[in-house]
Amino acid sequence: MMAAARPPRGVALVEGLALPVLLVAFWDLSSRLGWLDGQVWAAPGVVLAGGVGQAFAAETWIGLGHSLFRHALGFVLGALAGTGVGFALGASRVFERLFGPVLNATKQVAIFTWIPLMSIWLGTGETAKVAFVALAVFFPLMISAAEGVRAIDPRFVEVARAFRLTRWQRLRRLVLPGAMPALVGGVQVGLIYAWLAVIGADYFFEAAPGLGSQMLNARDQFRMDILVFDMLVIGGVGLLFLRLAGALEARVLRWRPRAAR
Repeated sequence: MMAAARPPRGVALVEGLALPVLLVAFWDLSSRLGWLDGQVWAAPGVVLAGGVGQAFAAETWIGLGHSLFRHALGFVLGALAGTGVGFALGASRVFERLFGPVLNATKQVAIFTWIPLMSIWLGTGETAKVAFVALAVFFPLMISAAEGVRAIDPRFVEVARAFRLTRWQRLRRLVLPGAMPALVGGVQVGLIYAWLAVIGADYFFEAAPGLGSQMLNARDQFRMDILVFDMLVIGGVGLLFLRLAGALEARVLRWRPRAAR
């Protein structure tokens, strides 16, 4: 079956913006007609003015910086641990038999249920927040790495044995390239999971500079303009991570046909 032709970029942009524009127009009309309580549903103009003010406020950039730092640190720690364990699960049947059942059972536990234990073990400060982000990244990378290793053609493994490649040579020349498509997919998921965990950590752990904490403060002050602005920033950063992951995929997997990515 032939794939449907993509619409021109301009048409796709208009189609994508149609619903948000209609919603904002309806929101503005409802505010002007008094259908919405201004205390809890500020008019679009008020939100826009508040957002412009927040864009130039130092606290916004400080909060964003703290959130991005937690994201980067937690992602790196979680990705390294998840990839290492995933490789071991995919490459060693003994390791899989010993640890696979426990890891498979653990990944079924919702991540937010770990918060009470983390609070006891690590406190409620930065360490617990970064650990929470790392945990959110660990399982997607573990699963991707394990599946990537298992997907390597056994014939290539036999060739590696025939050439008596060392473990390091097998990892560099066979395992990493063979598992890379699955790993890239895991990185894409991990980047978004980590970003969601960063915002969630601000809600459940100790208050500290960050976008989530700013939203909590705005909620307490009934500042809907700040709330909406922070939501837009969070969504924009998430979209940026998606674009970054797409660019990474295009670069790392440029040897693959576009349809196979």
